[in-house]
Parts: sequence; structure tokens; C-alpha cells
Amino acid sequence: MQESRLFTCPECGHVFPVKESSAGETLSCPGCQKTITLPTLGTLRDLPIQQDLSVAPVKGQTVTALDRRVGVMILLGAIAFVFIILAAVWGYRYYYYYTNINAIQYKEWDVIYTWENWQFLRPGVDTPLTEKEQINFYYLRMLWKWLVIYLSIAGACTLGIVALWIAPIRNENESLKTKQ
Repeated sequence: MQESRLFTCPECGHVFPVKESSAGETLSCPGCQKTITLPTLGTLRDLPIQQDLSVAPVKGQTVTALDRRVGVMILLGAIAFVFIILAAVWGYRYYYYYTNINAIQYKEWDVIYTWENWQFLRPGVDTPLTEKEQINFYYLRMLWKWLVIYLSIAGACTLGIVALWIAPIRNENESLKTKQ
């Protein structure tokens, strides 16, 4: 039985076992799928021996860079989805609290009614806030802050997904430029 040596891909750093009989051969890296040439037998024998057979990848079960990228994209998508749901719940709470509890309902559109609503919307500017109004405005500010935090996290996760999705295209374009 031939010993397997642990070879490190010079492109991506993925470590995988190779047989001594495959010295000097050209093969595809399981990590980045790029074509690499294995070193000569003398150099290959300087590499560490694979001790544990459970480390050996089973054919068809290697984790590629694409698999890792897709896994991270799915994770970021799940996180973004959770925070979008949280933002929707807190947005509804904000809308409900603002419209029902503070009783801002536009029944008629006339100048006097609009002025009364405007005065209600800006307490503390012309009149001092009552204790109930202070509590109401504190609660609305707190709801708004959490809504912004949830949407920011969801947006950051979405940007991460887009960046991971575009990365292979950008790398391919850069490799084409270097070949020309």
C-alpha cells in the first residue's frame, strides 16, 4: 500500500492527500478547481505523511470553494430574512402605535384639521411635553432605532451575498486581463 502525502495547493492553500505514484502529474485542485502540477518524487517525499485515513476525502465529497461560498451565501440569506421579518414586525408595531394609540386619523382634509394634526405632531416645540407624551415619543424613538438596526443588518447581509455572487465573475475578469 502506497503512502499518501499531504500536498498544499499553491493557488488556494487547500491541503489534500496525493499518492507518491502521482508525482509530476497535472491535476485539478479539489479546493479551487485550478490545474496544478505536482512536484517531483523527491520533493513529494519531503511532504508530511497522511496519518489518519478518515481525513482522506471521498471521491465526490470534497468541499470546494464554490460549495463554501454558496454555504456562506445561504447563511447570509437566512440572517437577512430573519432581520427583514423582524423589521416588518417592528415596522408594523411602529405604524400601529403611531396611528392607533396616538389617534392620528385623517378624517377630513381641511385647513383647521391639518393644523391641529401638525400641532399634535410637534409637541414640545410650541408646548411642553406631558409625561404621557414623553413616554410615547420615547417608545416611538426606540421602535424607530430598532427598525433601522434590523434593516441595516439585513442590508449588510444582502451586500455580502451580492459580493460573494460577483466575486467569481470579478476573479474571472481579472484572470482574463492577466492572460492578455
